[in-house]
Amino acid sequence: MRKKIILSAIVFLIFFALGTALKVRAGEGQSSRGFIWGGSEDSELGLSNGVKDGNDTGAGAIVVNSVNCDTDGDGKSNGAAANSYCPAVGTAMADYGVDIPPSGALSGYAWSENLGWIDFGNNCIEDNSAGDSNPTSGVCVPADLKKYCAASCTPPSGGTGGVSRSGNNLIGWARIVGVAQESVSGNSGGWRGWIKMNGTAKNGAPYGIQIDSSSNPEKIIPCSGGISCAWNGENDDDPAVFTNIANGLGWFDFSNVTIEKAKTLKICVNSCSSGENITGIVKSIALDDPISLKACYNTSSLCNDNSGDFTNSAIWNETDNPNDAVSPQPGKGNYKGTNSGTEQINVSYDGKDIWTRINVGCTHDPSYCELDTDPVKILRESTCKGSFFPDNCGSYSCPGSRDCTEWIETGLQ
Repeated sequence: MRKKIILSAIVFLIFFALGTALKVRAGEGQSSRGFIWGGSEDSELGLSNGVKDGNDTGAGAIVVNSVNCDTDGDGKSNGAAANSYCPAVGTAMADYGVDIPPSGALSGYAWSENLGWIDFGNNCIEDNSAGDSNPTSGVCVPADLKKYCAASCTPPSGGTGGVSRSGNNLIGWARIVGVAQESVSGNSGGWRGWIKMNGTAKNGAPYGIQIDSSSNPEKIIPCSGGISCAWNGENDDDPAVFTNIANGLGWFDFSNVTIEKAKTLKICVNSCSSGENITGIVKSIALDDPISLKACYNTSSLCNDNSGDFTNSAIWNETDNPNDAVSPQPGKGNYKGTNSGTEQINVSYDGKDIWTRINVGCTHDPSYCELDTDPVKILRESTCKGSFFPDNCGSYSCPGSRDCTEWIETGLQ
């Protein structure tokens, strides 16, 4: 019972302290969607597996990305209309999420209304370490507010914390931030807050989170008998057998988590679904020609997916490189070639910055080099041979001779 009282105190600390101190940024840019479920029973209080009878110590729903509840990105929950586990409509929400890459280290935080932040990266700072901006004071203050303090950042297996993807498996340790923070002052009740992604039960059977990479988005295989399950046992780093009973929080089921493929921001001509991808390259157009560009943000590397047209939401600007070659037209992404030369167009969205360069070429107006048929003027055309006559494509030397009317009229013959 003492564990439950201490855990309740931690929940309050998380809401009123960590909720404002911990700064996270994620959302659309993070690959995970959905929620993790923890619903084990407390072995000290009873054995009513799967029954909400007051003996439950599981975490409940742990949301892995704020976009599950803040579907329109306005910083407020859309409530049960988005998902049943979401806060009430209008509740202010942080922008957070867990990124699960194709391989390597995970990053970011998940959120539980019962447990607070869950760290899937390696964001722990040990008390009185180099990352503690207030060492020897007895109060650990991380220099980086995206991190948090703990008495120890070393997981039970040794090494460093954090979760990684290896092939189609998640390995390593996530951590309950509130429990870790309370360990600095010794108020965690002996809990350490580590959640183990994979291991071997004491009966010799393996367990761990497994990913089905054949689907799009990728899915986590349902937790059953230790297969694709994570574990928090506190006093038991690994379960004795595959039951629903735990001294800590027990099993965590990731089967409601999906993994979106990484999104790519690109600049497409005319359309996200059938246009030409001109990101990071030069596109040539003629003088006075219009060009319509789209800012496309989806999982395709090509311009063949109509989803993710963020042209109107993206930030557009031009960089003279080296000439003012194009001019913006009505509507974002619309331009017109106005001068010979090259100009860079920059697009920013969701923390990503990309560019393309528009090269404006032109054909010199042939009337600039027409011969005069007046025989009197022809006699004087030798004075104009080889001269440079500027037009809107820049200076150009007409071949042969040229009309010298202006010279005659101004008395320069």
